[in-house]
Amino acid sequence: MTTKQNYLDKQIPDNKELWFIFKIIGIYTALILSVAFLTAFWGNSLNRPLPIQIYSAFHYLFVAAEEEAFYRFVPLVLAVEYWGTGEKTMVVIIISSLIFGFIHGSYVSLIIASLLGFLLSIVFLKLGGSKKKYLKPYVAIVIIHAMINFSITNGTINVSEFVKTFF
Repeated sequence: MTTKQNYLDKQIPDNKELWFIFKIIGIYTALILSVAFLTAFWGNSLNRPLPIQIYSAFHYLFVAAEEEAFYRFVPLVLAVEYWGTGEKTMVVIIISSLIFGFIHGSYVSLIIASLLGFLLSIVFLKLGGSKKKYLKPYVAIVIIHAMINFSITNGTINVSEFVKTFF
């Protein structure tokens, strides 16, 4: 492999201490999002008929699957297949993340969605996308995306309060 193919690996080290911390943060975030997702779903949806509940669950999954396919899966698979994990792939990640942010509306959404898109791209590559194993990382980022969308839509994650706190 050439130096360009290992660009992302140099930028995001693959040492055990860093990934242990990342996994702890990831597990903590997954637990919080899971609780938020379940609380929002069962708390806000119990008054709805079962077919509407089922439709809502599939709606969030399908929207996330479509966005992840279009803004991450296709660009990253093409980039990895043609260029490996070099600097050109990082450019693809940045461009697709910015486009992903732009489709979400306001300037605040641009920033938050772009950062989320960038992080989901890195997760995709680190879960196996950089090794040309695409199914597991795709399913993982679709589930993360669907849970975040559901939590934001149902008010479990209040974006305006988040913005007031940090910006």
